[in-house]
Amino acid sequence: MSHPAPAKHRNSATMPYRKFKVKGSIGKILHLPGGQRIITTSSSDSLRVWDLETGTQVEEWEVPVKLDSTVLSPDGKTLAIGSCDDGVVKLWSIDTGKITLWRTVRSSLRAPVP
Repeated sequence: MSHPAPAKHRNSATMPYRKFKVKGSIGKILHLPGGQRIITTSSSDSLRVWDLETGTQVEEWEVPVKLDSTVLSPDGKTLAIGSCDDGVVKLWSIDTGKITLWRTVRSSLRAPVP
């Protein structure tokens, strides 16, 4: 049994909250605690912090390698990024935008294929 496609933006639940213009394509979107900001990763090798109320970019951090993995700590204060290009995992402070720790990993950051 097929269902009809929903009408575009029929109600506030399907209407976009905010639209953002970014350079390149978006790799990941991470929602920061507090509900006011998000972080996007992009193909232009950068991390950007956005204010959801205004739709403006409030921070940009250049990343010199392709991002293969990105995860936010449970408290929302640290961002871990990993790259297969250099085999390094870096921890970034969300508050300062600076790298607080980096470690070279001996094996690939890619998940094994079953």
